[in-house]
Amino acid sequence: MVFNVSNVILPTMNISDHKDGTNDARIPHKDYIEEVFNEPVKSEVFCDGAKKFDCLARFVESKSRVVNITAIRNYEQIWLKHIIDSLIILNIDYIYERFSYEDFKALDIGTGGGFPGLALAIGRSLILQNKNVELDVNSGFLLVDSTKKKIDAVNEVIKECNVERATALWSRVEDLGEDYYEKFNFITARAVAPLPELIDLSFSYLAKNGLMAFYKLDGTDELENSTKKIKKLGLKLIKKYKYELGGTKRVIYVLKKG
Repeated sequence: MVFNVSNVILPTMNISDHKDGTNDARIPHKDYIEEVFNEPVKSEVFCDGAKKFDCLARFVESKSRVVNITAIRNYEQIWLKHIIDSLIILNIDYIYERFSYEDFKALDIGTGGGFPGLALAIGRSLILQNKNVELDVNSGFLLVDSTKKKIDAVNEVIKECNVERATALWSRVEDLGEDYYEKFNFITARAVAPLPELIDLSFSYLAKNGLMAFYKLDGTDELENSTKKIKKLGLKLIKKYKYELGGTKRVIYVLKKG
């Protein structure tokens, strides 16, 4: 399946159009979020999630003017190239289902300004609220980056936008250590390192039957260069999810640890 969002013009509405909205924040319309989530979203759930996504986009837009957390600094482009790009992965059915699991533990390697981890943490809370399931206290996202100013900014946005079950840690992923070995059932990264290196960085931290999901540019030889490593480690490539974003062809590689 190829999901094409290359020519998306984000439809907008006001949060105050909803009965429990309190401000005039500009956000993509409920129908578009439902297209990404692939199911109807309850109005009260949408309103809560939309406020958080809007808060996230506005925080990144404002913060990036004073701290170099991302080169994308326009509100609409932050929505498209950070938030929507992060959420696209939920179009993969078994990843969407896994986000509904209890004891869901995710690691975002090289999170930068908080992507995809923050968007996915908000997305997961939306999924569970829509199913009337409470967030498991033992579940959540750990967002790791080696640049302190970026982690400081991510911790600010977690607090400012009330992103639940998300923690940001200033560390190189290589330095997390044995306490984190096989602790995560989902590991992701976006624009961090070549695929073979990402596999090496992730493998020890991924639990048995866990998934690695890496956002990459399509049309490169990264997968071919990773074939021997995938086989040696006993991993299985279970999905190449192709899509277009802003005219750029992209792909998400999903690998499973046996």
